[in-house]
Amino acid sequence: MTSKRLSVVQGVKSLIVMAAPAATVIGFDEDASKPEIIPAGGLILGEAGDPTEVDVTLSPPIWSYEHRIPVEVTMPPGMDDTALDAVLVPIGNGIAADPYLGGLVDYLTCTAPNITSEALTGTEAIRIAAFDIVAHYTSSNPLGG
Repeated sequence: MTSKRLSVVQGVKSLIVMAAPAATVIGFDEDASKPEIIPAGGLILGEAGDPTEVDVTLSPPIWSYEHRIPVEVTMPPGMDDTALDAVLVPIGNGIAADPYLGGLVDYLTCTAPNITSEALTGTEAIRIAAFDIVAHYTSSNPLGG
């Protein structure tokens, strides 16, 4: 049986894979490190994040969570913000098109990206956008029900 937490993370990963088919998507459900070479379509690295308990309603007990799922989009050297937006915008559109993640969450949104450049030795800088996808959901079992 899969926990609600893991189901939400897998749902977010599926949304990203569908929204950015040219990018390589890793992480989310396992520890992953960046490969040394960024694929031409970009690299999306996600973490499972941790749900934060927001509230508990009693009778019957229901736990409400705000689950922040960190996402990092990296474009290969020489790509500009237009290429980065070509990955970010479809992810945002995917969230807007299904903010309930097929009924899995109460609401799904994301934070604004923090965009930076990272210089690599002997090559042009890579562009990186880091943001969180935030899933709001409830569970009748704080251990994953």
